[in-house]
Amino acid sequence: MIVDGKLIAHDIKTRLKGVTSERDPRLSLGIVVTHETPAIRQFAALKESFGKSIGVITEILKLGPFEQKNEHLLQLIMHSTRKFDGIVLQLPIAATFLLDNILNIFPLTHDVDVLGNTAYQQFKEGNLPFLPPVVGAFAEILSRSQIKLAGKKVLVVGEGRLVGGPAAIWARRLGAIVTVATRETSNLATLTQQAELIILGAARRNLHCLRLPLGE
Repeated sequence: MIVDGKLIAHDIKTRLKGVTSERDPRLSLGIVVTHETPAIRQFAALKESFGKSIGVITEILKLGPFEQKNEHLLQLIMHSTRKFDGIVLQLPIAATFLLDNILNIFPLTHDVDVLGNTAYQQFKEGNLPFLPPVVGAFAEILSRSQIKLAGKKVLVVGEGRLVGGPAAIWARRLGAIVTVATRETSNLATLTQQAELIILGAARRNLHCLRLPLGE
């Protein structure tokens, strides 16, 4: 199965433009960046560019080199709730911060990534009115491909908050038989051969799945 990601992205952008153009006042999004690397700079810029392209007021909010404590990040997030409709915390955050503490207070009303503990728990319980972004992308791809997950063997590689964790919850909710592989999993090659669908959410280099059973 070949997925045309650019076509899907174009269709979604067109659809969202139609929604945001009807909003008054315009929607707004703050992208919080704790430190900069080439990858972080690129991802934040892509989010800013996409937001602006669909009519969302988008701004990158950076912490300075002398603002690298938890209280600085918490203050920026809480201040941003008064200015923006949604907030994205660009990961990974700097090592000086305690991510668990940040996730405990991340405001549900602004958590577009379903990253905070409150939003994530509501998603697990089936009470969140929208899907986490990555899961939404999976749902879009499978819907376009007319693939139903009920009864299928799904392997999720990784259990992180942004990809693996929510993907496993979502697939089980749709009736899939889900196996989650972590860095402790010793039989990954066997699991990939048995799976009908593989979702790769592991931030690990040189990790190879042997095959994608749903298509070429």
